[in-house]
Amino acid sequence: MIGTLDLSAITDRLIDLLQAAIDSSPLWTGNGGSIDKFAIALSGTMPEGVRNQGNCQLTVYLFHLNPEPQTRNLPGNGAAASNTYQPLGLALYFLVSAYAKDHPEQEQQAMSIAIKALHERATYVDPVTGLRFTISLEAEKSDDAIRRWQSFSTPYRLSAVYRVGVVFMTPKSSPPAPASPPHQLGLNVAPTALPFAAAGALSGTAARADFKPLSAQPGDPIAVDLAPAIAAPGGSFALFGSQLGQPATQRLYLVEPDGTEREVTAWMAPDALNTAARLTVQLPVAVGVPPAASPPPGVYLLRVGSALAAGDSADYRSNAVPITICSAVAPVPLPWQPTAGLFSFSGAGFVVGTTELLLDTVALHAAAPGNPPDPGEFAVTGGGTGIDWRPPAALPAGIYTVRLRVKGIEGPPVGTVTLL
Repeated sequence: MIGTLDLSAITDRLIDLLQAAIDSSPLWTGNGGSIDKFAIALSGTMPEGVRNQGNCQLTVYLFHLNPEPQTRNLPGNGAAASNTYQPLGLALYFLVSAYAKDHPEQEQQAMSIAIKALHERATYVDPVTGLRFTISLEAEKSDDAIRRWQSFSTPYRLSAVYRVGVVFMTPKSSPPAPASPPHQLGLNVAPTALPFAAAGALSGTAARADFKPLSAQPGDPIAVDLAPAIAAPGGSFALFGSQLGQPATQRLYLVEPDGTEREVTAWMAPDALNTAARLTVQLPVAVGVPPAASPPPGVYLLRVGSALAAGDSADYRSNAVPITICSAVAPVPLPWQPTAGLFSFSGAGFVVGTTELLLDTVALHAAAPGNPPDPGEFAVTGGGTGIDWRPPAALPAGIYTVRLRVKGIEGPPVGTVTLL
C-alpha cells in the first residue's frame, strides 16, 4: 500500500497532468486545431487568489477531504489495534475553475482541456513511486456550488468538483519490535494445607525436560515443564502436595496398572528444595521390579501414607496422582553417523513388541525376531537396552527427529539425524 506524507504532492501531480494536456491540446493550431494558443496559468491556488493576476487562470484547489470508512480496518504494519501504524484513507475534493477577466471563451476552452484530461486519466498511477488514485467528476447541485462561491467571497464562475481517492496518509514505517517470545512459563504453588485432607494429600507431579529444536542456537536448549510428570529411569521429578514428610505421609507408594501397590519410599531423594509441599523423587537407573528398579514404561499412580505393619502409628493413604514413566535413552553423538548403514542407540526399558520408532511422522517397522533390520526397520537389542535401525530407502534427504514410544509412552526425542 503506497501512500504519501504530503497532500500537496497530489495537487502537484494533477497540475503536472493538466499542464501536459494544455501543452499538447488538439485545440491549438499548432496541433491541428483552429485556436491560437494562449497563455494558461495553472496553479493550486484558491480561486480568489488569482483574480487579479491577468491572463487565463486555471486553478486546481483542494478545498475539502473526507475519511474513507471502508479503509479503516485494513491490515497495516502488524499493529491492527493502533491507529499509529494504520494508513489513513482519504477522499480529496478539488475545485477546478477557470477565470479570464475579458475572455470568457478562454475560460471555457481551458476548462474543456482540463475536464477532457481528467476524464481520460480516471486512474492515475505514478510511474516512479507507484502512488495510485482515481479521479472522478462529482455531480453537484447548483445550490451547493452557489453557497460555496458565496463563502469564498468571489463572484461565481465556471467550475467543477473532482473526487480524488483513495489517497493514503503513510503511517509510521513499522511498529515497535514485539517483545521476544517467552522462553519459559511457570507457576509455583506451595500450599501448606489442603482443605480436604488434613493428614496430608497430593496435588500433582511435574518434571522439566530440555529440548533443543533445530532452530535453536548452539547451547540454547528450551526448558519445558511437564505436568503430570514424564520421567525416564535415572531421572527425577517433583511431587507436590501438603503435609509431606510428616509421620502420616512419610512413605511413598507406587500403584501399578493392575492395582498392585509397592512401597518406593527409597525413591524420595534428599533435596534442598524439599518442603512440606514439595518432594523430589529420583527413579532408579535400572528397569525391573520396584523399588530396586524403575518399572517398565507406562502410566502409574503415586500416593503417600504410613503403615502399622512397618512400625508407624497409623495406616494412612492419601489420594493418588499420576506419573508417566518413559524409556531411558542415552545421548547420541552429533552428527549421528551410521555404521555400514545401521544407526544405533542405547538406553533402558525397550520392550519387544510394544516399541515404536519414528522419523518425524514416518514409522519404522519392527524387524523379524533374531534378524538385523532391513531399510525402514528397527530391532530391539541387548535385552531391551539398545535399538538398531535403518532409514527407509525412499525417504527424501533432510534432517529428521528420531522419536521413540514404548507401550504408547513417548519421552523426549532420541535425537536428530541428517539423511543424505
